Amino acid sequence: MLPITIVTPTYNAGAFIGETIESVLSQTYAALEYVIVDDGSTDDTPTILSRYGEMLRVHRQANAGEQAAVNAGVALASNDVVAIVNADDPIRPGLLAAVAETFAAQPDLIGVYPDWVMIDRYGRELRRVRSLEYTFEDMLKRHYPLPGPGAFFRKSALGGEPARDSALRYSGDFGFWLRIGLRGPMQRLPGFYATWRQHGSGASSGHSAEMAMDKIRLVERFFARPDLRAEIRSTERQAMSAAYYRASLHAIHNTKVPGKRLLLRSYQLRPIWRWHRNPVMRRSLLRALFILGQPLSGHVLSSIARIQRGCRAA
Repeated sequence: MLPITIVTPTYNAGAFIGETIESVLSQTYAALEYVIVDDGSTDDTPTILSRYGEMLRVHRQANAGEQAAVNAGVALASNDVVAIVNADDPIRPGLLAAVAETFAAQPDLIGVYPDWVMIDRYGRELRRVRSLEYTFEDMLKRHYPLPGPGAFFRKSALGGEPARDSALRYSGDFGFWLRIGLRGPMQRLPGFYATWRQHGSGASSGHSAEMAMDKIRLVERFFARPDLRAEIRSTERQAMSAAYYRASLHAIHNTKVPGKRLLLRSYQLRPIWRWHRNPVMRRSLLRALFILGQPLSGHVLSSIARIQRGCRAA
């Protein structure tokens, strides 16, 4: 049986951490190490963790942020195959067995990731998301993170680097997948084995200017690496164009994001993107026009939404 480590960083997630722990332990996977990094929680998280005794390997530290908590957990992992499972994102039955079977059948893989289910605050299913098949080219050149919730990786593929870049507050996970993607192949794992919880917080709070700029910083730091092959380095303008485009999309939800400037920079770097069969990998003209038309376009959309709500109420 393949030894597996799951790492859960947590900070004041007392409302959800118990559900996530139960989802992991109920997998009844004998070769499991479960590391939880309590990043200075001040709620009832420590009390909840204490109930599980030796079933968990708990590491407590002063609050240092998500990236530091993840790095501490991965460093503590005793096994090569590791997953980062967020404190509020329980996994679904069969995940560990399916991951172990996939790694055993294809020892060259350095990562696998399943399909997943979006849930609400109360754990109710909102929709199912079928993950896209893996290509490093799409991930880099279209600025689209393919591994999502429930993804596993080989710790040895990090080559001694920390899992997360502490300079990337919002994009540390995507930066990790780009870096580890340099070391070997990854693969989608068919099956809805993971969840991602939507908390329903305000739209603008999840689309800050800092979050937008983090996408650009991510690509800049990636291409500053001295170990990139020539064929990867040649994609820098396309990758930067995609990062600026994805950053500009935050302006759809938050007008404080400089969407027009970011979008124009994307077109300056690469006026035309090569056509992609998947629409999510394309630069949307409609979205670009919406951003360029703000704030008027936002007012029009809000008016339409109010009219629709009124019609439904009637």
